[in-house]
Order: sequence, then C-alpha cells, then structure tokens
Amino acid sequence: MTDLPPKTLKTYASIAGISLLIMTVAAIFAVGWLSKAETEIPNDTVSWSLRGSIGAWLLILITDVLVAWALYVLLRPVDRFWSLLSGWLRMLYAGILGMAIVFLLLAKQSGLESTETALTHIGTFRDVWSFGLILFGFHLLILGPLCVKSEYVPKWIGYLITLAGVGYVIIHLGNTLVPDFSGIRKILEMIFMLPMIVGEVGLAIWLLVRRNRLPELVLVGQ
Repeated sequence: MTDLPPKTLKTYASIAGISLLIMTVAAIFAVGWLSKAETEIPNDTVSWSLRGSIGAWLLILITDVLVAWALYVLLRPVDRFWSLLSGWLRMLYAGILGMAIVFLLLAKQSGLESTETALTHIGTFRDVWSFGLILFGFHLLILGPLCVKSEYVPKWIGYLITLAGVGYVIIHLGNTLVPDFSGIRKILEMIFMLPMIVGEVGLAIWLLVRRNRLPELVLVGQ
C-alpha cells in the first residue's frame, strides 16, 4: 500500500504530466532551432536559433529531472526496486544531456571565431545526446512494464512506452555503433514514431485527467 497521502499523489501526478507536456513542446523547438542554427551559423556567427535551442534543451533537462522523480514516486507502490532503477536511468540520461548541452554552449562561443569549430561542437552534441538516448530507451523499457503491472495506468500506455523504449535502444545503439546508419535510422524512426510520440504524451494526459482519482486507483490496483 502506498504511504503517500492523496494530496501528495495528485501533486506528483500534476508535476509529471505538466513536465512531460512541456518537454514535448520544448523538444520540437529545440530540435528545429538546432537544425536551423546549423544553416545560419555560416552567415550569422551568433545564431539566435542556437540560443533558442540551448534554452529549450535546458528546459528539457529540468523537466526530465522532475519527471524522473515524480514517476518514481507514482510507481513505487508497484515495485520499489524497478521504479527506482527506472528513475535513476532517466536521471543518468539527464546528466548526459547536460554534458551534451555544454557542447552547444561551446558552439555558441566558438561561432564568434570559427564556423567550422561551432559546427563540430553541434555534431558532438548530437553524438553525446544520441548515446544518452540509449539509457533513456532502457528507462522506458522498465517504465512501460511498470505501467502495465500497475493495474491503474491504462495498459495501452504501458505497451506504447515499451515499444518506444525498444525503438530508442535500437536506433541509438545503431547510431553509436554502426557506420553509415543514417538511412536505416530514418526507416526505424518512421516505424517507431507513433509509440515514441504517443506513449509519454498519452501518459502525461492521463496523469493530468485522472490525477484526482489517482489515490483511489492506486489502492484498487494494489
């Protein structure tokens, strides 16, 4: 049985749901602005798109930490060990993302002096972030089954999150280990696009819509 009062469960559900939605929107801008920055830097050494991308990535970093903690608390009644491991994997991913963001800051600084160096730093950011997404994939591979096992999170959300985890691990292991992986990567991204998008977004919406009933659902599911 959960040792948390109903109000606390509702609070953590709100934190996780809102953070996941903020993260989803921020990711759209972060990736889009970064791609735009790569075309702007040769003509604009202090790319405003790069600055915007850095801000969006920092927001993603903060919300990832919040989500890791909130989901651990919410799923702790299901299995304390696996929910803790899932949370730590997401925290490790956030740490690697933080390291990757340093290269964007270096790109911003070096863009004042060398376009080539700035673009190299952006490429390094992408490589480090891709490596971090392997850990993120393993986080989802634990989170998904926890949701299914919970009996209070809809099973379809858990299955989609698990599929998304499979996609992240395959895509980013391949990206890290396999030369000339870009063509295969595009195909795999199309295959796994639906679970990657709908899984966590579905969880976010469910948490926000059902947060007032969450204490009751947790008790029933135990």
